[in-house]
Amino acid sequence: GYGKTTAVLEWLAQARLPAAWLSVDTEDNNPRVFWRYMCAALDEIAMGISKETEYVFSSYELLKANIHLSILINKLLEQESDFLLVLDDVHWLTDPAILQGLSYLISYLPPKMHLILISRIEPGLNLTQQGMKSQLLRITSEDLRFRNEEFFQFYQTRGFMMDQEALQKVESYTEGWAAALVAIAMSMEKDMVNHKTMEGLTHCRRDIGQYLQTEVIDSWPEEMRVFALQTSILDILSESVCNAVTGDNTGSRMLQDMYEKNGFLIALDDEKHAYRWHKLFKDILYKQLIKSDRDMVSELHIRAATWYREYGFNAKAFEHYLQGTSYEEAVSLFEQK
Repeated sequence: GYGKTTAVLEWLAQARLPAAWLSVDTEDNNPRVFWRYMCAALDEIAMGISKETEYVFSSYELLKANIHLSILINKLLEQESDFLLVLDDVHWLTDPAILQGLSYLISYLPPKMHLILISRIEPGLNLTQQGMKSQLLRITSEDLRFRNEEFFQFYQTRGFMMDQEALQKVESYTEGWAAALVAIAMSMEKDMVNHKTMEGLTHCRRDIGQYLQTEVIDSWPEEMRVFALQTSILDILSESVCNAVTGDNTGSRMLQDMYEKNGFLIALDDEKHAYRWHKLFKDILYKQLIKSDRDMVSELHIRAATWYREYGFNAKAFEHYLQGTSYEEAVSLFEQK
């Protein structure tokens, strides 16, 4: 929901270059299926690629030998003008054979060919050489976030005039996440007379929650989903406090993995020792946690409180004791102060 695909489509419209586009889904994570679709897409650029490579897909040995890639590259070398290939939703590609083939293609990319990869996570490709040669441009979720002045322009083009107070509320709620901005606009459009910002915020929460659930949370492995839910009680996430709350020692690995694979976990320092959840996303996670296991919520807060108390953060410990309904501990801590 950060607007990756939309941004590329807008850029293509301005670039005015020939382009082939392949949108990947889970069923394409198979070398034979993926490369057959890739060749079909590139027929838009160099007619005949599909026909010339078709025999390769009947033989596993020919496919493994990258015969199709040799044909594809040689055919594309004949192109006299610049062109683009866009691969959308590359995060679905995890098969090692596909990733090795893509790496091979990138290593021998024809001079006139430009490749755009759209992915929710960093693809499993070795792009070090391209980066060293300044042949690689990365655009991250941070680059795609809307800024204050862009909020105004976004809603102005849709006929909504917001004052600075309203814009600040939208910025605080969305933190520049494009899907939330669209959801708010759609909610306000339902009230064509008043266009009330706060009502738009209220009405869109359910839609945003459902979107995040189906598009993000449900796609995670169980370990990642449990970790996210349990740490949603925390304002700041570090390895130590996450280990204390979850009861295991996976905090460092999980934080690093989720930061690389999720635009909703934000690093608070360059060394990536501390993180926080996107405010809106944290709210969705916490509500789901309460719904799934209210008793566990109390236990998690008490674990967090114990950690904060041990490290001398008594104010945070007091807060978590209250949220965990451990009132005796909260009073005891308050009396110590």
